[in-house]
Amino acid sequence: MDKKERKNNPDNINLQIDEISFWGENENYKGGMRVSWSSNIGFGELNIVMDKEENLLAYTEYMDCQEDKSFTEKILQLLLQKLIIVE
Repeated sequence: MDKKERKNNPDNINLQIDEISFWGENENYKGGMRVSWSSNIGFGELNIVMDKEENLLAYTEYMDCQEDKSFTEKILQLLLQKLIIVE
């Protein structure tokens, strides 16, 4: 998939974060974060995990590919907007 083939351009999606959860180590991963999202095109989850070899992986439900991570980028931008910096 490239930007020309993308069914939904992330810039045209009214996206919001509904829930964020974290989990610790299990048999496959060292831990991870799940972002549940909803939008005008539907809903889904973005899971970001660290595997046992310390690779950072993202499961996007086919909203992104290795060559185009703009959907994940938009989710992370929304996450930054929610972030409260504590000093």
